[in-house]
Amino acid sequence: MKPAVVLSFVLLLCTSLAAQLNIETVQLTYNRKRPPTPGPVFFNRVEVLDNRIDTGQVYSVQNGSFPPVLLQFGQPASAEIQQYLQKAIEPVLQGPGTLLVNLRQLRITNRTLFIAKPGEKHGKKRYDLRYCVLLTANLYDKKGDGLYYPLLRIRNVYPVKGPVIPALADALDDILRAAGARSARSNATYQYIKSAAGQTLEQINVNVRESWDQYPVMAVSSPASGVFMQFEDFRNNKPRRNNFHASYRSRDSVYILSHRHSRGHHITYPWGFADQGNLYVNLYANLYVKASRYDHTYRFYVPRGIPDMYSLLSIETGASSNGINDPNPMTNNLTLRGALSGIAVLAMADVALSGSKLLKIRKAGIKSGFRYCYLDMDTGDVIYAETLAQNIQ
Repeated sequence: MKPAVVLSFVLLLCTSLAAQLNIETVQLTYNRKRPPTPGPVFFNRVEVLDNRIDTGQVYSVQNGSFPPVLLQFGQPASAEIQQYLQKAIEPVLQGPGTLLVNLRQLRITNRTLFIAKPGEKHGKKRYDLRYCVLLTANLYDKKGDGLYYPLLRIRNVYPVKGPVIPALADALDDILRAAGARSARSNATYQYIKSAAGQTLEQINVNVRESWDQYPVMAVSSPASGVFMQFEDFRNNKPRRNNFHASYRSRDSVYILSHRHSRGHHITYPWGFADQGNLYVNLYANLYVKASRYDHTYRFYVPRGIPDMYSLLSIETGASSNGINDPNPMTNNLTLRGALSGIAVLAMADVALSGSKLLKIRKAGIKSGFRYCYLDMDTGDVIYAETLAQNIQ
């Protein structure tokens, strides 16, 4: 996809959301007592490219309140982050170089997603990305020939223990620490690149969506038939055998998945399933909708007969009844309270909500229009909006 097309999609998405969202803004101000890196750095200038999926959003508050609250940067993220990083290196002994930061992810996910923290021993502790800032970025060293030479790749999560801004600052400070440790060894979090050819800015400045074609399921015309218990199974195009049966319910345009041999036993419904080249994605409990290829990923539409995606995700996270989100957050006191375990399965969400709260969300969700959705192929998150650019292929 051409960069101009990506930009038009992002502008359309942001314009659509702005009309129906309560926008709160992040203002990054460097006020640390200690510099983020203890030693000298090779650079005195920082450049930032923002090639994230949605260059405006940092976090959406999904507590079932209307209008939904969206947290985003007050100015273009690349400019605000560049100012922060430039300020952070002022007290540090600097060299004459330029550090380029190409952001691929810097956000809190919409969906409850559990991952092991990269680089952590044994990977036993799992982090819910609804309570962490996820950072993925590529760093480059600009040389005298005007080319940018790959320095390292960073992928890490930063738990949100109170306000969101300190977790964002932790992620950005980590970029500077990693860039300053040029002799460090690579691990699951920091992959240092010893020797690589220089690249132009145009070669680097490509939206993260362009890289999704590398995943096995995107390398084929359609996914293999079978069930995908987890998103990773779908991304790797590795379905499993199953005893599920799907039937179409015309009144609300959804597919109902049932197990042939359940007989009262607990059923874990799969993330999705494929049949004869068609993909079906789970929405809630045993309800599925058809998805189609779209702009390096898959998209789907939530039918009008059921609550929209914002409402379903509010139910998934338990809404505000268990203290996960503040109903009216402001930038300086936006918190993510509650147990880190979250609500992992949509079918369990009804237990976390009172009947009146659940009914209120469902009723409002039928009228709400956040129904155009697509998959973040890096994480399995769902990005949703009220409109979708139909002309982008």
